[in-house]
Amino acid sequence: MHTSSASKMMWRTCTAQQPICLSSFHSPAARDPRLQKAGLHVIVLINWAQNSPLTQLLHNKAKSLLSLRLTVHRNAVKMAQLPSSMRDKYMNSDFNQDIAAFHARKGRLPTVLEINRDPNLRKWQDELSAEFKGGDPDPVIGYAYAGYPYASAAPAPGCREKCDICKSQWLVGLLMEITGYDISYTDLEARDQLDHARHIAHQDYLHICKHLENYGDVFVKRWQKRNASKRADLLRKALPDMYARRGFPLVEYLNVRPGQTGETLEERQDRLRTAELLPYLNIDALAESPLEVLALLHRRITDAPRQWSAFDYHQHESSFKTGMVRSSYNPHCVAMSTKRFGCLTLFEKRGIHDASLISFPRAKLLFDAQTRLYSFLRALVDLLLGPGISDIEPTGRDELDRLADAQFSDRLGWTADRPTHNSPFSTPPQFDVATIVEQFKLRLQAAEDELELLQTDPACLREQLARAEGSAALSGTSAVKRLSELAELIVVGLQKHDNWRYLLSETEVAAKSIGNRCETLFDDQCLPKDYDNALGIFEHALGTQFKAQQDHLTTLLVASKDFKKFFTKRDDGQFVVDEQLRKLSKGDPLF
Repeated sequence: MHTSSASKMMWRTCTAQQPICLSSFHSPAARDPRLQKAGLHVIVLINWAQNSPLTQLLHNKAKSLLSLRLTVHRNAVKMAQLPSSMRDKYMNSDFNQDIAAFHARKGRLPTVLEINRDPNLRKWQDELSAEFKGGDPDPVIGYAYAGYPYASAAPAPGCREKCDICKSQWLVGLLMEITGYDISYTDLEARDQLDHARHIAHQDYLHICKHLENYGDVFVKRWQKRNASKRADLLRKALPDMYARRGFPLVEYLNVRPGQTGETLEERQDRLRTAELLPYLNIDALAESPLEVLALLHRRITDAPRQWSAFDYHQHESSFKTGMVRSSYNPHCVAMSTKRFGCLTLFEKRGIHDASLISFPRAKLLFDAQTRLYSFLRALVDLLLGPGISDIEPTGRDELDRLADAQFSDRLGWTADRPTHNSPFSTPPQFDVATIVEQFKLRLQAAEDELELLQTDPACLREQLARAEGSAALSGTSAVKRLSELAELIVVGLQKHDNWRYLLSETEVAAKSIGNRCETLFDDQCLPKDYDNALGIFEHALGTQFKAQQDHLTTLLVASKDFKKFFTKRDDGQFVVDEQLRKLSKGDPLF
């Protein structure tokens, strides 16, 4: 059977992580969105198991808290933006008087830490947060935008019942009331917007390919010859609004100063739009290591923009769901299969749920992100090579390819194509169930070794318990509660082992059902029922275990004295991220 040249995407993903490449499996059909959405669950799980726990834990929470803080500010200024029920609740609440009194005393709105310390402010914040994250679709028009002013050939999109998948595709509830869509397009305008963005990105891609094919070695030599300061200057010229520091959005949240709360949501959205769409770009990292830009360029010319669509789409998911990036609206969906890639199409529940369609608002952000990225890369290439480069005899790109063959390794061991490294510097994310099985076997073996050591070596157990001394979890607890917390800490090791064993078992079942058929699927071909069911069960298992590992990581962090400085324990026993962490972040290597 002919293997298609499909270039589909993984659309439904776990939240919060920078996507990472799991394997170098190059079957085109392996880029089917229904396969890739499972693949991202896997690589996120592996990343959680191996990468920095603090960064992984706080990354998503940072956006939610920052978005909520800006929302509270905007609500206090523009009450008309709130739904009538929320507006009445706000006006009649103690929060209204408390926030006004605080503003009168301090001349500003309270910080997140100050809200957490005040029971009244915290209660209203929690209620607002629930409204902000929730929201039911309209029983008649589903997730459609009720204020859409034009006639359209497309029906109202989205499920009519509450749906987590549709909620990630369209704005709904308080998020819709507060943020809304930037602009509405007619059907013709919507088609032209997508076509134009794809065309511009493709033209920039071809320009970059041509110049690096002829003068790649010149670019490598000139880029590596410059010091970090000069590379930073070039990056700023190529993309003036590139985020300056590592660690977005966490650093942005941690370093919000009280005076900045006067910034409106729209102003912050404009200032951070590039960072929200391309969060892996920052001047510090790209200027410090010359290999990162070279790896990024090489990966982006090796695979066309379409092959990167899955990764580029995922980057703005949490930003869209928290209202931190604005988009536009048309009731159409957008097809992501090769034959109809980027074309407007009507909403189909199965299409949205199996990831072969995405909403227009998400598609617009995807193609806007690609336009910005390829424009930046083209500008950087042109700046470094200069206008007179065509007068020079072509030198080829042997050095660039040599670095790629060495996986862009430097003397410190940095490599761009590890399974757990961020995908901007790797091959596009793909799905290889056989590799996933092997990865999970390794994780299970590690959990077994850890558990055996814990059960047979008293010194190991004592060391683990000693790490909890002075932790946030044990601070101010009774003797009984203390024993309970320590017991929970020990049980995590057992739970981790059982979870990896369960996950490996489910993966082996999925691998047996899928077999090698992912290499022989035609583009736009419906998956066989048993194949589709196997993927669905596998995805559910991955999502469940991802949540379990989040819970385990939270338990371990609050039970470690080394992380006590990062948390504040509220009077109700809940732990919150300490806003004063911004002071620590300035010298912390994680940020």
